[in-house]
Amino acid sequence: MKIFILSKDLIFARNIENVLDKARHQMVRPTVEANSLYSYVSNFKPDVCIIHKSYINGSYNLFEQIVTSNRCLVIYFTSIVESGPFYNVMNNPSFFMMKDDNFYGINEVIDIMIKDKLIIDSLQNNLELMKIKAEEERFVRKAKLKIMKSKNCSEEEAYKAILKCAMDFRISKLDAAKKLLRGENLKNDC
Repeated sequence: MKIFILSKDLIFARNIENVLDKARHQMVRPTVEANSLYSYVSNFKPDVCIIHKSYINGSYNLFEQIVTSNRCLVIYFTSIVESGPFYNVMNNPSFFMMKDDNFYGINEVIDIMIKDKLIIDSLQNNLELMKIKAEEERFVRKAKLKIMKSKNCSEEEAYKAILKCAMDFRISKLDAAKKLLRGENLKNDC
């Protein structure tokens, strides 16, 4: 796992490096200015950015850019935990804020954030699949009704006609149903 440590406070950076599990993490301390960090993160694709308050200098919009783009996980270390500038990212599972005098437990925080991200990504993938399936069912149902009315046949026969058209033309059931609904005759027996 590639971790960027972004801090102008060398003592903080060394302490983080000493606490992080060196066997599991590749740590890099890039020398990039805060205003160029988003491009840098996009190009070098770290898994985690650990950002210290000394690095930011008030560029709080940087967090929103990185976190909302899902480029990497962001852990922000600060002495004053304030939520105002982080309103748009506070509830994002890719963002975590810690007090800069308490960096023990950082390995566990990273592990939890990674597990949460995997769970959320899996749920989003399942949601997309369910949306696609629901769309297919809706169009197939409408196409079946149209076939049943026009050919005066049963629901099962109409469904078989959609499947036959999909197989004959090597298209999905969804595409066959959409074409039938648009009035395109795919084949005489469809």
